[in-house]
Amino acid sequence: AIVNGSAPTEPGHTFRSLHNLIYRLAETLRSQGFSTGHCLAVVSPNHTDYFTPILAAGLLGGHSTSVNPGYTEKEMAYQLGLTSTSVVFAHSSCLEKVLAAVALAKLNCKVYTLDSNATGVKGSICSLNELITVTKFGSVDKDSFNSNFDSNDIFMIPFSSGTTGNPKGVMVSHRNFTSNILQAMAVD
Repeated sequence: AIVNGSAPTEPGHTFRSLHNLIYRLAETLRSQGFSTGHCLAVVSPNHTDYFTPILAAGLLGGHSTSVNPGYTEKEMAYQLGLTSTSVVFAHSSCLEKVLAAVALAKLNCKVYTLDSNATGVKGSICSLNELITVTKFGSVDKDSFNSNFDSNDIFMIPFSSGTTGNPKGVMVSHRNFTSNILQAMAVD
């Protein structure tokens, strides 16, 4: 469990369970048509599964963007529209604002929650855990995820804070991301 002070807050993951979860989510997203060139957004405060959708999108050659959960609906709509987001994973505390932002941006995208606490929201919103139950891990063909995309393709689009105007997106490639991990490993 993740420990916040002295009280456990959320269930945690082992490296193996996280690895399996990422592949299962990637397989489910792929079955729904998510692929190279598609964008997935995550709108959440710190959460155990924050990076699960981001890594699943990258596994498929798609890219992701992290949206500040403190943004207004208009600010969220700006970022989601600019990145042409097709899938959003949101924490339940941000869900109503995300749904309003998606409508404001006039996007046709799927919205899911990272957690199962999406009470009081109109319609049926599927959680990450409910979504991946569609794909049993044993049925995922990991070899089918061999990179069928260029390492210079976009992996993530983080946004600036917008202190001098509208926030600006920075395109980070798969190669940039891998290089950054290797740099950090060298320091360790």
